[in-house]
Amino acid sequence: MDNGKVLRVVDWLLNFENNRSRELKKLDWVPVPNKHDGDGLTMLLEHENGAAHFGAWNMIIQVASKCDPRGTLVRHGGKIHDSASLSRMTRIPREIFDEVIPRLVDDEIGWLEYVSLSDVVTFPHEDAGPTHDDAEISQETAQKGREGKGRERREGKGSFSVPSSPEFENTVAEIVGHLNDKLSTRYRTSTQETRTLIAALLDEGFKVADFVRVIDRKVKAWKDSEKMAAYLRPRTLFKADNFETYVNEVGASKEKVARQCPECSRKPDSYRKTCATCKGSGKVFE
Repeated sequence: MDNGKVLRVVDWLLNFENNRSRELKKLDWVPVPNKHDGDGLTMLLEHENGAAHFGAWNMIIQVASKCDPRGTLVRHGGKIHDSASLSRMTRIPREIFDEVIPRLVDDEIGWLEYVSLSDVVTFPHEDAGPTHDDAEISQETAQKGREGKGRERREGKGSFSVPSSPEFENTVAEIVGHLNDKLSTRYRTSTQETRTLIAALLDEGFKVADFVRVIDRKVKAWKDSEKMAAYLRPRTLFKADNFETYVNEVGASKEKVARQCPECSRKPDSYRKTCATCKGSGKVFE
C-alpha cells in the first residue's frame, strides 16, 4: 500500500523503548519484549512460513528503530519503506515481507498499522493554524465564544493541539502502560482520542499521579462489576468531567502512589545508589 500511507509499529514507545533508549537520538540496539505467550505470536508462527515471518518482523523492528520518527517505516527524505526496500536492507526475500506485512496489519495480530505520512513526519504545535479535525466543529459551537472554547479545551476537542515532545510521549506511555498493566489490555499510545484526552487534562494541571490514582481506584471498584467493567477504558476514565470527579472523590487525594524517580530513572544504575530523591529505591510516592 502507498497512497501516502506509512507503516508504523503499534505502541512503539510502550513496547520497544525504555528510559535509556528514549534519551538517545540514534539507536544501535533496540529493547524487545521476551514474552512468548501472546495470541499474536501464536498466530504469527502458525503459518507454514511462520519462522520466516517472525524473522521478518524482528527485522522490521530493527529498521523502525533507525527511522525518524522511530517506530515508523519512513526513510530519509520522507520516503516510505515497502517490501522491496526492506528486502534490500535486510537481505530477507521480498516475498516474505509481501506475505507477512498484511498479516501484521490484520486485526488478529495488529502489530503494524497504516497511518498518514503527514501524521508521522510533521506534528501540530501550539502556534499552528486550524487542523483537519477543527473543520468538524459545527458553526454553532464556534459561535459559543470563549466559554465554549474553554470547555472544548478541557475535553480535548476543538483547536487544542496535542504536544509532540519526548516528555509528552513518555507521559502517555506511562499512563496507558499503567492502565494496560492493571487490566491486561492493549490500549494503544498512538490512539489520537486517548492522546488528546490526556494532553487536555495535563494542560489543566493534573499530574501523572492523578491518572494513576484514578486508574487504581476505578479498577478496584469496577473490575468485578459486570455492568461497570466495560467503562474501564480511556474514553471514560480520562473524559474531563469524569476525571475531575474521580480525582476529587472522598479520600482520593490522600492515597499515595508510587512512580519512577524523576531524578535517577533515566540514569545509570550506579547513580541510583546515591540519589537523594528516592534514596536508592528508584521510586517516589506522590
